[in-house]
Amino acid sequence: MPMQSEAGPIEAGWCGGATLPFISIIIPTYQRRDVVCDALRAIDRIAYGGPFETIVVVDGSTDGTEAAIAGLALRHPPRVLVHANKGPAYTRNRGAGAAQGEILLFLDDDMMCREDILDAHVAAHRTGADAVMGDIPLDPTSPRGFLSAGVGAWAEQRRLRLASGGALDTADLLGGHISVRREVFTAIGGFDGRFTRDGTYGNEDLDFGVRLLERHTVVFCAQAVAFQRYVVTPAQNLRQYFEAGEADVLFARKHPGLAADVFAPHRPDRLRVRWLIRPLARIPGAPWVLARLACLAAARQRTSPRMDRFVERVFSQTREVLYWAGVNRARKMLH
Repeated sequence: MPMQSEAGPIEAGWCGGATLPFISIIIPTYQRRDVVCDALRAIDRIAYGGPFETIVVVDGSTDGTEAAIAGLALRHPPRVLVHANKGPAYTRNRGAGAAQGEILLFLDDDMMCREDILDAHVAAHRTGADAVMGDIPLDPTSPRGFLSAGVGAWAEQRRLRLASGGALDTADLLGGHISVRREVFTAIGGFDGRFTRDGTYGNEDLDFGVRLLERHTVVFCAQAVAFQRYVVTPAQNLRQYFEAGEADVLFARKHPGLAADVFAPHRPDRLRVRWLIRPLARIPGAPWVLARLACLAAARQRTSPRMDRFVERVFSQTREVLYWAGVNRARKMLH
């Protein structure tokens, strides 16, 4: 999506001075009415001495999100934009085009921010950062299960690594909690809408991170906290892996020098992947049959520790089958 301006920025000359910058919080949302309403209630508790606004962009939701937001009793009601389902990249760009702030803070609709989140981002920007990544620990009210537990463990490992001085790479630059100076966002062209066209999933933030790190200073701020309320179902998670495979092919075409890196986490050279996972992914219909079985197994979790571990292993391997099925489909479409 080409960057378009629906409102001009407010200039305040805050860098290095006592003036606090105007911040635009931008939230794309799709079919998460109750979760995004809770996210807005958390934003309404923010304590910040400077000006800020919240922009919610409803990406074609049909679950009554717009009406639910209008019914909230908030001190700082958001502006709400609505369009047909076009995916998070287009939706974030739409919010950025309407924003007035000097700093754009992108939060996913499942992020429950802490009251001091804006102060933490501003403090990090004042050290000279062009973009700031925040911490995303698992929200304790997330539904229990191996998926949310895995997300929580990953987020904690990420925080410990980055807070101790670990190198920030493109995989760490998640669109769900990142603030960017407005002029930097505009200079690099925002998010590439091809990655999430028509509401698909994956890599718009990875691609954004590559372009951001090429020329700009990005830091991790452990004090900027937004708790992720992970409500993704097993079926949705499997669909995301399929679409992530498609997105990795597009990413590899756009950034050929990083192609090996993007496929490496899925172990393409391992014997199990070469002789079991990838062949299964090529059988017409087989990945989705496995997906249905994996979802049925996930629904029976918490029967016993041994069975839970077995279900997790089966589900993990099924995700890899779906991933490589997505890779195969994308490669056929691009040829």
